[in-house]
Amino acid sequence: MTVVSCDVAVKRADLSVRALVVGASIGGILGVTNLYVGLKIGATFTLSLTASVVAYAIMTLLDRLSGTPGRTSKLETTMAQTAAGAAMSMPSSGLVHAIPALAMAVAAGTSDVRPPSGVVLGVWVTAISALGVLVAAMIRRSVVDDPTLRFATGTACARTLEQMDASSGTTLAKAR
Repeated sequence: MTVVSCDVAVKRADLSVRALVVGASIGGILGVTNLYVGLKIGATFTLSLTASVVAYAIMTLLDRLSGTPGRTSKLETTMAQTAAGAAMSMPSSGLVHAIPALAMAVAAGTSDVRPPSGVVLGVWVTAISALGVLVAAMIRRSVVDDPTLRFATGTACARTLEQMDASSGTTLAKAR
């Protein structure tokens, strides 16, 4: 078993505006998709691996278009995937299960409570997301910083990025 140190120094080039914009854009699209699927089948998915592959493909394409091939690093792609994960999890903060159930109960005539307005839902999603960030920050030391813990999604994303990076000449083909 390979243990990777969590004390990786992030260079400014890895935490770039490009990574945040690409990640937030991917997260926005995947978040709406996840919300739709969640409303249809009642379950949501993390889509982290999808975000990693799409982010790497987009940033590699941007590198080629700008004339700087090979600029995208695995850490920059990880930053984009992290931004995508944060963006795509926000819409499912109560919008997939509780709020639709309330709307269905009102439509069926079994509840007199009216569903909240769009503004109230926006405040709700923001508050729940902020609470999630706060709790994640509080439990980080005991859950994330332990290098012996294995996270299936993170491991899959890392291995996929390593394989795509190892043969960067065929990255876009692999992303398709």
